Amino acid sequence: MVTPRALLSKSALVLLTVALALGAGAALAQKKPDLFPNTKRAEPRTSMSEASAKKFNAAQEAMNEENYTKAKESLQPILDNKKSSPYERAMAMTYLANVAWEEDEMAKALEYNQQAIALDAMPNEAQFNAIYQVSQMNLMEERYDASLASIDQWFALTGAETADAYALKGNALYRLDKFPEAAQAIERANQLSTAPNDAWNQMLLASYMEGENYPAAAKAAEGILAKNPQDKDVTLTLASIYNEMEQNDKALAVLEGAYQQGLLKDAKDLKQLYQMYNYLEQPAKAAEVITAGLASGALEPGLDAYRGLGDAYSQSENWDQAIDAYAKAAPYAQDGEMEFQRGHLMIQEKDQPAEGKKAIQAALAKGNLKREGEAWILLGNAEYEMGNEAAAIAAYQKAAGFPKTKAMAESWLKNVKR
Repeated sequence: MVTPRALLSKSALVLLTVALALGAGAALAQKKPDLFPNTKRAEPRTSMSEASAKKFNAAQEAMNEENYTKAKESLQPILDNKKSSPYERAMAMTYLANVAWEEDEMAKALEYNQQAIALDAMPNEAQFNAIYQVSQMNLMEERYDASLASIDQWFALTGAETADAYALKGNALYRLDKFPEAAQAIERANQLSTAPNDAWNQMLLASYMEGENYPAAAKAAEGILAKNPQDKDVTLTLASIYNEMEQNDKALAVLEGAYQQGLLKDAKDLKQLYQMYNYLEQPAKAAEVITAGLASGALEPGLDAYRGLGDAYSQSENWDQAIDAYAKAAPYAQDGEMEFQRGHLMIQEKDQPAEGKKAIQAALAKGNLKREGEAWILLGNAEYEMGNEAAAIAAYQKAAGFPKTKAMAESWLKNVKR
């Protein structure tokens, strides 16, 4: 988590204030380059009494010692003095804003900065820094509209373009679900930056994803992985992007590469890989991933793993192994689907009607079957194979009560009665 001290650079503003308070403002302005050459705001005239300068110095020393109570006691008289100039009052407020920030009183920090800005009496650099800080503070307080308004005010007043400012704007836009605009702002931040910023690139990728700009998202993810191939989160995101673009072979290649690098260690990640193998009809590889995961402990014995294994063996026509996998999955299932799969293979593929009948009966007893009509058909087939015509007819009659199996059941009934 970003800390206040890491996010806000107060020291530069404080040192500038002290220099001005000591009467060194003119010399400082001559030595420092103009940071905002394109601004149309004229530098206001600044004046500070010797008494106020002493109070600012005392406040600065107290802040350096982290004695914030003493700092406030030094600054408050400036605000209480009706003769204090707007400049003195504004600068005192920025000091107090920093004190409030250090004491984790965000609301006060915002209030002091906003009051200082409203006086419009500070030198350009101090004025613009305060506006920028307000945008940052509002962002951290999840007041995204206010943050965006402040950073837009900063752009308008300064006439400047900086990478950090565009990144801040992109962040606020992203939080407001304005994803295309967020992406545009972060793209500009990257253009202005002299060094790549991983956090910005992550947000750029997220903006593309949320905005469903998948080609741009894929390009961004590929760029991140080119520099950091071990980034698992971006790797999985890229696979998801390819899936969204219906480029399943590319998605699988990304997941395979991650698996070979040892990046896919969590059950969720391995599940994504073996399901992709099954979907793309590569069941042997799916079974290999699941078996290895169960052996290593990365996959826990349970419904997902055993059902995936059963599906893989079923696709590769390894009927005995598929039946065994579905049997292991059945106790974890809340419905009868795994018993149904097991019974289906026994009756249709293994010619084991007696065992298949038991499995289908167990599936029906457990309930919540998506294909209950088919279960009755299979049960009827098993009974018929064993010569139990009356039981077969009863099962087919049950199946006829389901729209999807009505026609099939009636056909079987005709055959049996004939």
